[in-house]
Amino acid sequence: MKKIETIIFTYNRAIILDAVLESIFKNFYNKSNTINVIYQLSKKHEESYDMLINKWSNRKVNFIKRKENINFFSKKYKYFLWPLNFLWFMRWKIMFQDKGNFKEVLEKIIVDSENSFITFVPDDQIFFKETIVPDEALNLLEKNHKSFFRFFSGVHFEDHHKLNKEMKVKYFNSKTTNFLSWDLYDKFAEHSWKYNFTIEGTVYRKKDLEKFLKPFYYHNPITLEAVGLWEARFRGFFKRGMTSVQRTAAGFQANNVQKLVVNQCAFYDPDILMKAYLDGYRLIIDKKDFPDKDFDVIPKEIKLLHPKTKEVVSYEEYLSHE
Repeated sequence: MKKIETIIFTYNRAIILDAVLESIFKNFYNKSNTINVIYQLSKKHEESYDMLINKWSNRKVNFIKRKENINFFSKKYKYFLWPLNFLWFMRWKIMFQDKGNFKEVLEKIIVDSENSFITFVPDDQIFFKETIVPDEALNLLEKNHKSFFRFFSGVHFEDHHKLNKEMKVKYFNSKTTNFLSWDLYDKFAEHSWKYNFTIEGTVYRKKDLEKFLKPFYYHNPITLEAVGLWEARFRGFFKRGMTSVQRTAAGFQANNVQKLVVNQCAFYDPDILMKAYLDGYRLIIDKKDFPDKDFDVIPKEIKLLHPKTKEVVSYEEYLSHE
């Protein structure tokens, strides 16, 4: 089975990231031998990440902390040689204030990877089922440059992300994972079916990503996806998509820890969840939390398990004891 370089992005969500890593080791059969985690945190969350890093570092999980001390104009002026970057800086003016090295760290991991395929994992993406990207799909990815394979989508949604029956698709039967392909410029493609680029549950060819990411500027996972979507559309990248028929991974949208975009999510306080993690609790993930009909997974309840005492409490019960 072919390996896929697995790169995780995280900020202030140690307890959810811990559950993500558990799910990767349990269910993602193509995971790379070493998993890279690019992390940033506020000072309040340092102890929880120290605990997380101590737990996972001996299991070939490589944690890379983003630096925030780089002079923007002396180090990053070269990106203005790419005309489209003027548009992105005007749309995301906060990037003028960027002193970080997120772009450089990410692209170095990709360039240095010995794997031919790359996937990005946000720190709330749970692999809740056995996830196998079949060799048949990866072989097609190798042949059809500027295409991708997803495992966060499927044909079973009943909301606005449902598969339009008028869309032209081709089905493939595999011993491990049945999948389909489609053209993102099909006139009947809607919503996620016409997203050329996303950082969730999608596999790209390494060489395509290297060429794609190099010219445009982004400063964190949010602008990577937002700018990347339009770069892909303007430059004709990732025009052909493949997806597993059945979704096997999805974002567990318990909260929102960034302020750049508004996402649908629940409102479980990340600071309270951090405290629970420091108190020894771990997140309980149940397949029932991921209904087939819903694209967005917004948990109505969170349960926490204390591995030593075996105590199970809800978020509300834990909060009442604070």
